[in-house]
Amino acid sequence: QTGTFSTRIFGAGSARLGCTKADLGSNEKFRTSKAGGQHIFQSLQKNLICVKPCFGVNRIIEEAKYLIGGDLEQTLSFVLINYDPDSNSSESTESGKRLEDIKFDLERDFQTRKILKTVKIDANNEWLEVSDTPDSSVYTRVGIVRWEVLNEQPKPGLPEKQCLERLVCAAILKAYPERGQLVHDWLLSIPIDGGVATEENIIPKAYSWSQMSGWFPKNGCDDFFQAIWRVPKIATQLEAILSSNGSWRLANQVI
Repeated sequence: QTGTFSTRIFGAGSARLGCTKADLGSNEKFRTSKAGGQHIFQSLQKNLICVKPCFGVNRIIEEAKYLIGGDLEQTLSFVLINYDPDSNSSESTESGKRLEDIKFDLERDFQTRKILKTVKIDANNEWLEVSDTPDSSVYTRVGIVRWEVLNEQPKPGLPEKQCLERLVCAAILKAYPERGQLVHDWLLSIPIDGGVATEENIIPKAYSWSQMSGWFPKNGCDDFFQAIWRVPKIATQLEAILSSNGSWRLANQVI
């Protein structure tokens, strides 16, 4: 089996899922771009999982259409799409499209390109099943991972916007609650454009990178997402949050 999981944090948590790094060079069939950021992992079941960035929210559906629209020589078992809103807004906003939205986009594209594909939502409302015919036993499952921390009360050090940074900060603050106020107070003390910082102009990344610089500075930014998985108290909270929003369950089905 093969699958595509479009999110960078999967690589950081892959060892917890039992995956090991594989060689992208020997799996060129996965490469749809010469740009970086693409990685191949192998699961305990010997499934190959490709992690690849789409470089912009507007290109996510285009990438999905390429992967399941008949352009590849083989049918992928899974395509798992991740939406990570990356704007600078600190406000709580939608964290990406829903399964019904992806179904509509794919059906419209297949109709426009006169591609005979059937798209339906499975009985558990977790996956789209894309096949050549309604009764086909060969299909690609398409799912969505949304970076959401639900039912969490506002607190110092936690971005309101539903995004990767909120998820990471929530896990850290559940493990080390005292860090939230420290980060919050420090960010508000920094002069911005000749004035002072306010909660409204502190972007989500400021919270997560403050955690990195304060408690994970040794190996810098590139190691931050790996480093938080190496701290058992934080890793436990990350898995709990990913389980509560459905991401962990989908990831385990892919591997």
